[in-house]
Parts: sequence; structure tokens; C-alpha cells
Amino acid sequence: MPREVIMNQEQCLHISYEPSNNWGYLIWNAINEAEGKNITPISQDLRSALSNLILAFSYKWDYLPIVLERLRENVERLYQKLQDRDKSLDKYALEIENIIKYELIIDVNSFFHELYSGMEILEEIEQIVNQKVLGYTKSMKIFSKILKDRGESDDWLKEFFNNRGHFTHAGTPWFAVSVKSESEYELLILKENVKCLDDPKKYVKFSDLDNYIHGFMYISIRLQEYLVKQIKEVKMPSIN
Repeated sequence: MPREVIMNQEQCLHISYEPSNNWGYLIWNAINEAEGKNITPISQDLRSALSNLILAFSYKWDYLPIVLERLRENVERLYQKLQDRDKSLDKYALEIENIIKYELIIDVNSFFHELYSGMEILEEIEQIVNQKVLGYTKSMKIFSKILKDRGESDDWLKEFFNNRGHFTHAGTPWFAVSVKSESEYELLILKENVKCLDDPKKYVKFSDLDNYIHGFMYISIRLQEYLVKQIKEVKMPSIN
């Protein structure tokens, strides 16, 4: 029997998804209130494009903490290997199963990729709202602008972009562990196979990933506030 006939007889069950956050609600509320008053009505195509981006961001907001938690679970597996190790062999590199190493590599790359993707989506949302909904033409580095306008440093943002570029495009991460005590470890994600860890620019601490995701959540809220303010303050051009 032809495959397409079989497919026609099969039942397709769609899986529901309801975002647990309402990040886009305030933006849509501001647009709907301003439409026809302070801004010209937006097309259905533009409304659909913005809706899809906001939904995509909502996905990121919901599952990025899960990406980090999966990585954390694999890091804990590594720490357990450290606790069970033969300490007389500490002058040698620790041998562990490939599956643990490879899952760590996958999770690290996934973290940087997904977090960067979330920032790209936020940038696209900002550009659509400012340029296509409000009619502004000026392009800017929106995240740095928001932080600097609040008198806050964007160093963490530059550090994230630099590290993301390296781990996504330039090289596979190497791993080491800082042993502060036999009950306190911290994973170090090395940018190259270095023996001396006296240069912080050559590695990323696991705790830095927490800082990145908290920074992402923070900048998301600040961008939401910024866009709502932009929409509420825009004035429809007068017609002479």
C-alpha cells in the first residue's frame, strides 16, 4: 500500500503549549491601545510576524533554565567521579567515561546557542516594534543602550558574546575542575588546553553561566519596559 495512503489513515495528535510567562502581553496591550490613535494600524502579516517572535521568545524563557539544569546534572555526575577518584593519581588528567564528557560538551554548546538565539529573537522584536510599528529608522545596539541608560555595565554582555562566539564557532571546550575542598568543586570550561589557569580570559567558570542566564532574564524585562514606554510615548505624525 502506498505510504501516503497509510499516512492518511493515521491519526496525528498535536501537543498543546501554553507559555508560562506573559512577557509579550504588556507589549501587545500597549500596541492595541495605541493603534489608530498614536500609531497607524499594523498589517495582519506584521502582527503575525511579531506574534511568532514573541511566542518563540516565550519558549526560550521557559526552557532555558531547563537547559542549564540539564548541564548542572551532568556536572554533578562529574563531581561524583571526582569524589570517587584515586587521589594518588591527581598529577594526571582524570579519566572519565566519554558519555559524560560528550554530554557536557553538548550541554555547554546548547546553553550558549540557545541563550544567544534568545537574544537574537529579542533584537528582532525590538526592530519590528521600533522600525515597523513605530516607524523609527535608527538602528542601535539595544541591549548595551538599555544597560548604559540605566547606568549599568554591559561587561557581562560583551563577555557572553565573546565566549559564545568561541564555543559555538572556534573550538570545542576543554574541561577542568577547581577543587576548593573535597566537598566544593567548580567546573571550568577551558577555551584551550592550558595547564596553568592564571588567565581568567582562557576559561569560563560554571557560575558564570548562572550570571549569563540571570542577565538574559533581566535584560528581557528591561527591554519589555523600554518597548512599552516607546509605544506609549510615540506620536502619530500630523497630516498637513
